[in-house]
Amino acid sequence: MVEQELRALIAGGETLTVEFKSDLGPLSDSDLIEAVACLANRLGGILLIGVEDDGRVTGLHPRHRTGPESLAAFVASRTVPPVTVEAAFFNLSEGQVAQLTIPPAFQPVSTSDGRLLIRYLDVHSRPGCRPLYAYELSSWLGERGRTDTSSMIVPSATWGDLDPLEFVRLRRMVVENVGDQTLLELSDPDIARALGLIQRVEDRVVPTVAGLLLVGKEEALRERIPAHEVAFQVLHGTDVKVNEFRRWPLLRGHEWLIEAIAVRNEEQELLVNGGRVAVPRYDRAGVREAINNALIHRDYTSLGAVHVQLHDDYLRVGNPGGFPVGVRPVNLLTADPRPRNPTLADAFKRIGLVEKTGRVAAPASSISANYATAGGRRTTPIPATRASW
Repeated sequence: MVEQELRALIAGGETLTVEFKSDLGPLSDSDLIEAVACLANRLGGILLIGVEDDGRVTGLHPRHRTGPESLAAFVASRTVPPVTVEAAFFNLSEGQVAQLTIPPAFQPVSTSDGRLLIRYLDVHSRPGCRPLYAYELSSWLGERGRTDTSSMIVPSATWGDLDPLEFVRLRRMVVENVGDQTLLELSDPDIARALGLIQRVEDRVVPTVAGLLLVGKEEALRERIPAHEVAFQVLHGTDVKVNEFRRWPLLRGHEWLIEAIAVRNEEQELLVNGGRVAVPRYDRAGVREAINNALIHRDYTSLGAVHVQLHDDYLRVGNPGGFPVGVRPVNLLTADPRPRNPTLADAFKRIGLVEKTGRVAAPASSISANYATAGGRRTTPIPATRASW
């Protein structure tokens, strides 16, 4: 990084991945290490020492002008597991600035005295650090592909919490979507074992999170996976015309969403090379893929519904949980598939709803889709077809 790039970074202010630390005090060792752990546990990023919160460069304290190698070694010695940072010093006209480039952590990083912190945005969208709580670790590991929440058992659940009618629906969807035909030859318990929907614990059969989500009874889902909810909304401007919420199992919810959109997906005929071609308002394959992604990749440890919203000129799909670590809007179409819930993703694949690659199973026609993240939710706006414009 050259001085011009450094000044541009400072001018951009603090973000989830950029932190400024004043060294006038001087900066204490504990504050420095906490800032490193905080950034590492989110997405990694850049820590600039010698810069005030408002972006003023005030320089390093004399005690910290020890050189980049010493600073990097100190950080590694005070983080658990050791964080390997890239350190660089810059001599600006206002004073010397130290830059630490911190990689994202794939196992929780704490300070040597046991503090576990993570970067976050407060209600005013200002970045800061807060504790990483124990109940968040499952979701944190899932975002990094280190654990599969959907494969975990639900200790209080029993085989009776699974709905035989949902197994019938599963078989029908395998036939309709040309999924794994071997599933059709299996009994309900064998299908559940094959898809990872149950596990044997000592002398009893216990459903997994994926089992309850795919074929669980509605009352069992309400009680044992309270974060699960799906919403379908139709909005005309600021007026809400349809506002329906369901806690149905995913296969039933998937069919409900597809049908709710299909009955509102008008077609327009266009004259192409002397023939008439029907163009739907919303690309069917694109809609199906967005819904599949929202159901498979949402964070089922976080409260909030999967929202499918029909607006006047676009369809919006949003789910709780941001992008997995390493996936960003700029590389969304080229990043390697990294499902947050591999067991759930594999079940959707074997049923025939998606491919192993994570793409929709049906051939998708050309569609322009814009992906973004906001407020901790992953959203997928799909523009309506404007063939007559």
